[in-house]
Amino acid sequence: MERWLTYFESQMAHESLGVRDAIAEALSWLNQHASQTLADKPLTDRALSRVAGALYRHATTRDELTAFQTVLTLLWERQVECNPSLRQPEMWRPLPPQRPTVIQQQLPVGLIERLVSHLLRPLNERGEWADLNASPNQGQAAVDEAEAGRWLLIVAWESGVESLATLKAIANAPLSRWVSVTSPALLTLYLPDETQRVWLGAVGSALMGYLRSKRIWRAVQRCPERCIAAWLERQKATGCPAWVQERLGGLRISQLVRDIGLLSRSIGLRGMWQHYTPLADPVMIRALSGQYSSVSTGKSPSLPIDPLPECHPASFHKESPYHRQFRAYLEEYQRINPKDKRTHRTYKQILTDLQTLAAQPMSRASLLAFRWLIALFAHGSAWKDKLAASTLLTYHSSIKSFIKVAWPDDAVFEASTEAFQTICQQGLEQFEQAEAQYTVLRFLQFCQRHPDMPAFELEELSILSSRGMVRANYLAPAHFDDLCRLFAQGKGAFEQQIVLFMQLCYYAALREDEALSLRCQDIGFDTGMIYITAAKRRKSPHAVRKIPMALLPPFVIKALGRQCSAQSNQCSAEDTLLFDHWHYPSLEVQFINFAREALGDATLVTHSLRHSGANNWVVMMSMLAFDYQPHERERPFFLRHSLFEPEQLQGIKGMLTSMGYPVSVYFPVLEWVSERVGHAGPATTFTVYLHLLDWLCLALTAEPIVLLKRDVRRWLSSSNYSFELQKQIFIPQCPIPSLDQGKPDRLLKDTHLHHRDGAHLAGVIEPDALKRVAIKRLKGVQRFAVKVLPQEVPDAETTITFSQFVAAIRHACLGGADVHLPEGVQVWLSHYEASLPRFVLSTRQQPAWLRLCQCLESGWSSRTLLMINSIKHLRKAVMNGEAVTTIRQMNRVLRGYRALGLQHLTIAVYVNESGQTNMALWQGVIERYGSQVEWKPCEHKRISAALKPYRLGWPLWHELGAILGLVVAYDDYCQSITRKSMAKGRGDVCVFTGEA
Repeated sequence: MERWLTYFESQMAHESLGVRDAIAEALSWLNQHASQTLADKPLTDRALSRVAGALYRHATTRDELTAFQTVLTLLWERQVECNPSLRQPEMWRPLPPQRPTVIQQQLPVGLIERLVSHLLRPLNERGEWADLNASPNQGQAAVDEAEAGRWLLIVAWESGVESLATLKAIANAPLSRWVSVTSPALLTLYLPDETQRVWLGAVGSALMGYLRSKRIWRAVQRCPERCIAAWLERQKATGCPAWVQERLGGLRISQLVRDIGLLSRSIGLRGMWQHYTPLADPVMIRALSGQYSSVSTGKSPSLPIDPLPECHPASFHKESPYHRQFRAYLEEYQRINPKDKRTHRTYKQILTDLQTLAAQPMSRASLLAFRWLIALFAHGSAWKDKLAASTLLTYHSSIKSFIKVAWPDDAVFEASTEAFQTICQQGLEQFEQAEAQYTVLRFLQFCQRHPDMPAFELEELSILSSRGMVRANYLAPAHFDDLCRLFAQGKGAFEQQIVLFMQLCYYAALREDEALSLRCQDIGFDTGMIYITAAKRRKSPHAVRKIPMALLPPFVIKALGRQCSAQSNQCSAEDTLLFDHWHYPSLEVQFINFAREALGDATLVTHSLRHSGANNWVVMMSMLAFDYQPHERERPFFLRHSLFEPEQLQGIKGMLTSMGYPVSVYFPVLEWVSERVGHAGPATTFTVYLHLLDWLCLALTAEPIVLLKRDVRRWLSSSNYSFELQKQIFIPQCPIPSLDQGKPDRLLKDTHLHHRDGAHLAGVIEPDALKRVAIKRLKGVQRFAVKVLPQEVPDAETTITFSQFVAAIRHACLGGADVHLPEGVQVWLSHYEASLPRFVLSTRQQPAWLRLCQCLESGWSSRTLLMINSIKHLRKAVMNGEAVTTIRQMNRVLRGYRALGLQHLTIAVYVNESGQTNMALWQGVIERYGSQVEWKPCEHKRISAALKPYRLGWPLWHELGAILGLVVAYDDYCQSITRKSMAKGRGDVCVFTGEA
């Protein structure tokens, strides 16, 4: 023990006193529970990794945890000399201190229950329903003020608002900023300054419509706490018990607003909502109603961007004098101009000095840091027009620490995208303060705008918290399916592959590199799992995981099976990739651009699909755990999909049961989804990925509400029509015994109770009906009806595309089973007499083949008989190796090249002196097709042209004969489908005939 203690103390001499004091505690625990780790004998491979978790859990402070980690690391470094295969113990990062969910400073639960009961059903001193209008000792203004305070507390209770500032922002928001949806009736407001979305409940909606027409509304907007205080004074006058009087007397308004919804929201998420990022209005409208609303990229900073100099051998560590001078300038400005007046002469002088300093030759890292800070000093940020010098000094310290670790020299800017992403992540991980990480992310966002910077994805960087940096987006399943169908409509096999790729990113929540690296053997149809293995380097150890296929819709699983079969037939190797990498970059851009244009959403990226998949999983698992199955008319648009139907959910439930995860209200939804997504913990999933959780929590915690009928009538109408509205809003129920008159302080434990004197006084409301009527009274709110997508009627029989036809022919030539062939292809093959060409594409030829297929498929519907004949003549010339000797042949050849997408060619024409009279005619024909002429002298009298264009570097030229043969065969197949359709009397429905 003494020997180990001396060794650890010498190695950890640079640590703080608290860490060094904890060394003895670590040795004492190891000696008591794992003494073999301190022995001189070689340890087993897992000796240290087995005890690491128990030792770490023994730590009670951050210093102890740091000491325990360092002790185990030093122990491993010594013991690995005796056993080279000894596993290194895992490192645990200390978590920031978290406050308890329930603290003593919060209001007693009994008091909260009583106040909520009085909010909904006011009681007088005799325990009877109170009439706020019947107040002989107070005027109508005082009554309205108390009613306004009641509304503010109801909003805090229904919507989970915990601050007076948010209540004031809600009251001051114009009705034009509110968004409402019908069937189900929803009323919501997005507060960008608070980065919060408020969902107004049925009672709050009705009471707001009543109060906005009153004079008291201005008092609500100016001083909401005064209105709440007036309501509290009325509660004191109801003859409540002495302990309630005492607590209400010393109650702070802010404390009441904070705790009034303690029992109505998820208590486990109470301290995390400040890090939650809701959806903005256009995306939320799209998710709730299905109607498209234009989504812009938001406000972008107007900082100037200048090109970067070339990379040269420069080290950041040698540029300390520049950074000291930079700080000296800002500190001098702060001393001379403490009020930061931009009209002061010092401002212009310091700005000039900073710009002169940035013009000095230096590394790219220092130059980028100086440019960003100088731009902030001169122009401000997107949130503030003017930043203080002290703020810029803090920014400089954070950026300098980041560069020192991540960008020490200019060589890092020549790294690959993946390597540069890893380097930036390492630079971020040195910070334990979230604010420093935000500063670095804003700096990286500025750097990302430089075209000379390596490409990297900001959202893929892991940070302690993601406040203010999350790109919140969500795509409903029905919208995504519609996009996939429209994108692939009339397209070929390559577009079908990219659609399946995007479906895996959406329905399986895969990262792009995870989907690209999937192998056919990773799709376990027998086990029902998709395996993300460690065969490729992952972002983190948590990325290695299993994703149940029960989470995917059946049509995606079928497409996955077809893709696996097609890839396995082409290559029998065990590590056959599910997708071909060569066509992904261009097709991914095509799909995302198509989706952005279709949705009117310029912020959509491929990573948004992964976010959407995680949100869908949370909703699905919550519907299972809490047995939430709303009626069809109560479902918003995004829930109207087979993914959330009982059949799909029961399949997931059976899968979970077979895996040993019983589904109940105790099921760890966020933790389970976090593991399936591949995150380190639920906090990352909650703060970065989930954007529907605010709506989901309100839907899951909704309970029946009992209201006084006279209150509802007063809120909705001042005429007798309110009695008709009352019939629509209250649920008919039989009266049952209620309060004991001898106990005025007894609370309503059952929300379904009616007053015993008659059910006409109070009743249970239908929230959707009350909210629908209340929204109609709010003139000026944005109204949206839920869109119903039309059901697609499949065609009886259509032709497949050219690339699908080639894949089917390749499958048939390799001896594949006919069951995988389209029925029309099987019939056509049985009658086609000519031999089918075969060829194998090399890696170099594959991009050119993709472009060729897309060119043919885009123009195939408008093909003419002249084009088909030109392709046949071109094929004949290629097979015979003939030169072009006539103008007519030249026309056919160039027309065939144009059909294949080969344009702007150079044609070599051979001519002697006697044939110069026809040169102008040949040149005119060639230039008419957009090509050029390269004249070549020859001894033959007759003018001729080479069949292969001059200096053509097309990789598919040597396979041109086989390709043209497949085009001719595909045209024959299309004509056979046309003849079959015409025989059934619908020849103009499915395909084109090929006639001019």
